[in-house]
Amino acid sequence: MSYASAQTFKTHSNVNADSPGRDNYVAQNTAVFERDLTPEVSWQLLNSGAAVLVDIRTPEERKTFGYVEQSALVPWLTGSNKIRNPRFFLELSKVVDKQQQVILLCQTGKRSADAVLAALKAGYAQAYGVQGGIEGARHLPWLKTA
Repeated sequence: MSYASAQTFKTHSNVNADSPGRDNYVAQNTAVFERDLTPEVSWQLLNSGAAVLVDIRTPEERKTFGYVEQSALVPWLTGSNKIRNPRFFLELSKVVDKQQQVILLCQTGKRSADAVLAALKAGYAQAYGVQGGIEGARHLPWLKTA
């Protein structure tokens, strides 16, 4: 499924990266913006092999809150100060090509929104986030506990 067909599944197409007040909307609505896919669509894309799922949480979050077995771990933030991982795109390039669809997953969808915007700027034209992050996807069978 490409972005053109993924657009059909957007939940809140009126909110995008350039919308005034986006940050407030995101904070209040668990990071819903134009590049979010519903957890169900993300699950379908992952299971069909149409997309690669990348967990951008820290290893500690993954261990504490569970993970998706088919996901690759490439932390967006790193260190005790939780600064942006300077090796993020180098590590991402080892698990997904820029031409592939990549779905970024965080805890609530806020970090993945930032990571998706950065990925788009870095040339990952088919980068998406999971609406609500792992918290929004708890009802799906993909979550494994450590």
